[in-house]
Formats: sequence, C-alpha cells, structure tokens
Amino acid sequence: DLWHENDLFIIPLRDSRGQPLGLISLDAPNNGRRPDLRSAKALEIFANQAATAIENVRLLHNTREYARKLQQLHNISQQVLREFDFEKQLRLVVSGLQTAGWQRVNLTLRDGELNVTKVVTAGLTAEEETFLKAHLMPGSEWRERLSSENFARYRMGACYFLPEEDPWVQ
Repeated sequence: DLWHENDLFIIPLRDSRGQPLGLISLDAPNNGRRPDLRSAKALEIFANQAATAIENVRLLHNTREYARKLQQLHNISQQVLREFDFEKQLRLVVSGLQTAGWQRVNLTLRDGELNVTKVVTAGLTAEEETFLKAHLMPGSEWRERLSSENFARYRMGACYFLPEEDPWVQ
C-alpha cells in the first residue's frame, strides 16, 4: 500500500465535549506507505493529547481574559463608588463599559413600573441618541417581555442576549 500523491490523511481534533477544534492533515509519509490501523491509532492518541493541550491553552487564555475583564469592571465600579456626583457616576458607568469592550452603551434608568426616568449613552452620534430617546420602549412593553416565557429563551445568567434576526429585536 504505497502512498499516492493525492492521498490525504486527516485526524479530527475534538475538545473534551466532542466539539471540533480543528484538523491535522498529514501528507507524504517518510516511509512512502499509507498508514495502517496501528499507525492511525497512534496518531489518534497523539491528536487527542494535542487537542487536550490546545483546549487547556484556550481555557487558560479565556480565564486570563475573563480575569482581565473582571478587573476592569472592578476598577470601574471602584471609580463609581468614589464619585459622589450622580451624573458623573452614570458617565463613569457608560464610559467604563466602553473601556471594557463595548463601543455603544445605553444606560436607561427606569422606575418600578419600568418607565424611563433617565438615559445616558456613550458611543452614539447625536442623531442616534435623539432617535433612541424618541423611540424607547415603554415600561408596559418591558414588563410584558420580561415576564414572557418566550423571552426567557434569551436569558444568559441575569442578562439577555437578543440576536438581530429575532422578531423581538425588530
């Protein structure tokens, strides 16, 4: 069983949950032969070890990135706590969220009925801010959405993520 020029040997890399991480593609073996089952099994073991190493590095990187973001947010919250002027506190919150990686931030304070009492933004043009303020969803609509079982599917911890293609965003 000689290796042919157009032969291809591929080993999938999968994480601990079985999700794809990538592929190893091998070509032109030194012995000039196609791999047998024994060689494939040895390469599979190596690929599993490589996948574990890759996953560990990613987890470490993600952990470090997560810790960095938490530190940024902690620093922002400390700045907010040191500031006694309410308007400045709100500005620190929105600018801090920009520092933490969000280009556009909208902080809407609402009363117990979820009616708007104040809007503070960062990263919006004057026109966008004017449009936003003119088109804020009323508290009754937010109360309905937040109590809807359909809306619960967007929940991520205590947060909600709504993809743009979803009708709730429209």
